[in-house]
Amino acid sequence: MQPADFQRQIPKLQALAGKVAALAAYATMVTNYFHLPPDPTLAGVKTLIAIFRAIANLPRGAENIAAKIATSPSPRRFADATALGAKWLDQQAPYLHTFHPAAWAGLVAELRTPLAQGAPFWLARAGKAYRKAAGSLASLLSEPLPKRPADRLALLDAILTSQALRRNLPPRPESWRLF
Repeated sequence: MQPADFQRQIPKLQALAGKVAALAAYATMVTNYFHLPPDPTLAGVKTLIAIFRAIANLPRGAENIAAKIATSPSPRRFADATALGAKWLDQQAPYLHTFHPAAWAGLVAELRTPLAQGAPFWLARAGKAYRKAAGSLASLLSEPLPKRPADRLALLDAILTSQALRRNLPPRPESWRLF
């Protein structure tokens, strides 16, 4: 570069340096908020990029939720609740078309004892309690009741596991409701 060329680039370089300083200040603010290490490592930069992309890719209408998270004194609580919610949805996903929607909130714990007693012992399956529990389970299904008692018990356990995971989720405050 010739000296004259360099002189012409000075205002552009100064403007670029100002933008870089502003970006660095913003990145420092974000890393402090998320309690990330302050040293500018490649992993730290990748984490920041992931955060910025997640913010940029928020669906329409999610601004209220993002604002609540951003102004929260403890974003770790949101991360923990989100992880629990994802685990709950992952557990429930294979069974969504197996059960009627009401099954996920129904009182089904009392069905487990008769079904568990009937799974290993054929004579227990002839009893009234087992037949009543199997009929109740069949009413929760959107497909035919499995023939094998172990399969019936596995389906009931899927509902019970989903309900237990749902109970672990924190309650949703009224202020979070968007609609």
